[in-house]
Amino acid sequence: VVGFIDVPVTGDRTIEATETFFLKITPPAAAPLTAGTVGIATILNDDATVNQPAISVSSYAVAEGDYMAFTVTMDQTSAATVTVNYRFLTGNGLGTAPDYNTSWSGDMGEIRQLIFTPGQTTQTVKIYAPGDSIDEVDQNLTMELFDPTNAELAGGGPALRSMGIVLDGDGSGSNLAVLVGSPIVYEGDSGTRMARFEVRLSQPHTAALSLAYTTVDGSAVAGQDYTATSGTLTLVAGQVVGYVDVPVTGDRTIEATEFFSLKVTPPAAAPSTAGTVGIATILNDDATIDQPAISVSSYGVLEGDYMAFTVTLDQPSAASVTVNYRFLTG
Repeated sequence: VVGFIDVPVTGDRTIEATETFFLKITPPAAAPLTAGTVGIATILNDDATVNQPAISVSSYAVAEGDYMAFTVTMDQTSAATVTVNYRFLTGNGLGTAPDYNTSWSGDMGEIRQLIFTPGQTTQTVKIYAPGDSIDEVDQNLTMELFDPTNAELAGGGPALRSMGIVLDGDGSGSNLAVLVGSPIVYEGDSGTRMARFEVRLSQPHTAALSLAYTTVDGSAVAGQDYTATSGTLTLVAGQVVGYVDVPVTGDRTIEATEFFSLKVTPPAAAPSTAGTVGIATILNDDATIDQPAISVSSYGVLEGDYMAFTVTLDQPSAASVTVNYRFLTG
């Protein structure tokens, strides 16, 4: 009842759109109906990692009650259309009461997509930072880019995050805040990779600041999943950003996503603890190593009956396995 025809597909390194071709079967006299005798082969482009553009995003500060503009840039043009998903993540107070209003909540967390047409290298995304009459420390939000097509994220990670600062305009005195980013990193199969924490002042300070920091276990454990790290980060007068790198240990174990934190002790010049803890996300990337293979059975039933498809793993997995499915017309 079944046979197979193999058609060679020619590989190349050109970034291009999905392509299709057909296989047409001439029906025999015993089954003369032509319906269903043409199959469509779909050739997916897999050249995204070859000389592809790198996507980066800028960040800067605005006053509350104004629009914040993030500039998303590719380092070179592309002959193919480039897409990248993005969303905004809450920071130290933004997106939560009392700053959580209709204008803001409609944007936070919603996944949207940027489209770069061939030759285009820059896009601007604006988000409104609502104002209030509360005297408070400066606040932040994060723009996250992920799932690019026909391009990669600068740094080669699974997601790219950029912190935007909203400066408080109420009351008097300093509203200086210390804000810590939350990186995402693949663990790797061996050796170490760096989880880079962005440590940012909301605005320049007139004197040097020394910021003590230390890592804190979450589901990721120091000595097993990452290297415990502590020390002091010094920002000279006028410097607004520095970085703390924490080694993440690679392995070949299929496991759940893990987390650990970097806690920064705020200085006297910026005593608020809001925003001073960043959470690193370690994504498992061992799915291609000894992973189960999924297969599906097919068979015939009488019309008016239920058809059951059996989906099978060829071996058990220590991790949860998911797969999407859909039915297509014949």
